[in-house]
Amino acid sequence: MTARQEKDSCALGILALSWNLLVASLPAEVSASCIKAIDGAGLPSMTIKGDGSGEYSGYTLDLPNGPLCFSTAKQAPSEGYMSQNYKSPIHTDQLYAPYAMNWVTLHSIMDPDQCQLHGDCSSGGNYVDVSLRVVVKCATDTVMSMQPKFKHGTTLAREGVCRQGTAINFSRHIKKAFDKAIAIEGDVKAMVTQLVEEKK
Repeated sequence: MTARQEKDSCALGILALSWNLLVASLPAEVSASCIKAIDGAGLPSMTIKGDGSGEYSGYTLDLPNGPLCFSTAKQAPSEGYMSQNYKSPIHTDQLYAPYAMNWVTLHSIMDPDQCQLHGDCSSGGNYVDVSLRVVVKCATDTVMSMQPKFKHGTTLAREGVCRQGTAINFSRHIKKAFDKAIAIEGDVKAMVTQLVEEKK
């Protein structure tokens, strides 16, 4: 494996772990509706460039004491993110699935002096659903699903706070680009030309 493939393999393992944890932890209604949307979308699971094995299950986590293999687990769907100190103003997203999912893997006050928490103050980085008037306080090992068609965003975190996590998303614009690439048999030049023409 090249250095790039090794790095991709690590990211793939983290996102596959996230996907399997999210599907197992969230209500069946959420998981089932997302899996149904994925099946209907026809997008492939995440895989490593150059992996011609055709395998669409299993992943490995490279841990300090050696690799930990999940040979029968599902790979992550085609769109996943790893983020640190993510913030976003209020917005909506257009998805081909009814929900998006995320897992906060770390929420920690790294510098208490800089953070200056007093009394009942929040350290910030909280998810806000404006439509439902709900705030989900950011905390390590929080698993959440949301319906991004409704207005939502995150609050700013205080200085000295570190937040990390993963998200699985189902953006329509990525599916649209994939469908166009398939329609023109992966001809990138033709796809770019077509997208430029549409912008005019």
